[in-house]
Amino acid sequence: MAGPPPGGPYRGLTPEEKAAAPNLTKELAARILSYLGPYKFKFALVIVVVLVSAALGVVPSLLTGRMVDDGLIAGNFEVLVQLIIASFLVTVVANALSLFETWLNTSIAQGIIYDMKTEMYAHFQKQPYQYFVESRQGEIVTRMTGDVNGVQSAVSTTMTNSIKNVGTIIVSIVALFQCNWVLALTGMALVPFFILPTRVTGKRRWMIARESQEKYDEANTILGETLSESGILLVWLFGKQKKEYDRFKGVSSDLYRLNIREMLAGRTFFMFMNIFTNFGPLLLYLVGGILMLRMQGGPQVTVGDITAAIAILGVLALYGFMIATGSTDYRLARIAGWLNPELYPSSDAYQQTMSKMTIGSGGMYGNGMFRSGAISQLNYVPADWTDFIYATIGETWGFVGCVAVLIGYVLILLRMLYLAWFTRDKFGRLIIIGVMGMLLFHVLENIAMTLGLMPITGI
Repeated sequence: MAGPPPGGPYRGLTPEEKAAAPNLTKELAARILSYLGPYKFKFALVIVVVLVSAALGVVPSLLTGRMVDDGLIAGNFEVLVQLIIASFLVTVVANALSLFETWLNTSIAQGIIYDMKTEMYAHFQKQPYQYFVESRQGEIVTRMTGDVNGVQSAVSTTMTNSIKNVGTIIVSIVALFQCNWVLALTGMALVPFFILPTRVTGKRRWMIARESQEKYDEANTILGETLSESGILLVWLFGKQKKEYDRFKGVSSDLYRLNIREMLAGRTFFMFMNIFTNFGPLLLYLVGGILMLRMQGGPQVTVGDITAAIAILGVLALYGFMIATGSTDYRLARIAGWLNPELYPSSDAYQQTMSKMTIGSGGMYGNGMFRSGAISQLNYVPADWTDFIYATIGETWGFVGCVAVLIGYVLILLRMLYLAWFTRDKFGRLIIIGVMGMLLFHVLENIAMTLGLMPITGI
């Protein structure tokens, strides 16, 4: 079995690519933006649509606060229904604008690609014959296809999503202050705790993952050189068994250490993120409770204001996280890899492809625990201890083990349904149903994505 592809999903730029990469100067930036000239009206319309969509994305959170105050607490059913309908209509309009934005982005990107390809083809035709003799045909074809097509991702996702993220954050901050300035300042003070750990941990995990990939490549090279028919003869002939053994042992030891570091770095990050995610709403409840119950003459705040502030804080933290990671188009790439896995076997569809191979290798009864040479133990399945743990279960215990896990979840869900049905506490019933729905969604999504039935997502 060949290992993960060279560089795999963590591949970065090679030293040669970094050295050949152009510096972003004012002249280069002006040249790049010049391609937007024929589409400046559409691009301006995209910015307007993106900003309006960002504003509408916060409106449901504000309407939720009004539902609590003017509908539920005030006991006005008609107002409650009106607010629910308004929130639904806002959601429909926001999604319609998102579809329109996608059409605008795609038309601009495809237009730029058309202009660049025709201009580049005309430029190649003017080159002397010696240029084509010295250049490799593959490089010319790659420039005409892959390099130019990369403009679509830059225009249709990266650029517009960056505008949308910044716009959403600005609108969320304004909406927070509209609820209550004390709650707004409290929520804004929490945002750096979502952004800073993301930047630090993301960079650290990238470096560890890249170093691990280099070690995997080195280990595969050693195996190919020393365990092939000719390689093992050379090792025996020159008496290098001990030396090659020590070399492979050293690389394996480095991989052991790096895999532990990568796992701990990820788990530590998510531990702090979970703490801050739960601490944020609790802190807003505390501040809101102090304003409502202990400071009668202070800033006025209602239960609806607190509810809306908590919902807006979630939006603010999410888009702040996206800006911190700089990855806003990975979701579309995952969907593309899910729909056409044969087109992205070593990149966007790599995780899902290896997951299905791992589950299939388990057969009916599995390969047993701690089996040497297992796909999951050789780290061919990324995140096999978290997001893709079901693939490890399928490899270890086979179809029987997978069904047993499903039966266990079904029994838990049935027990929760039983408790919700017979409890007399209405609030307790709602809590049980909410937790049951969340657990059911997580189980179905996680198992479906490992089987290739749903796109990959972290939950």
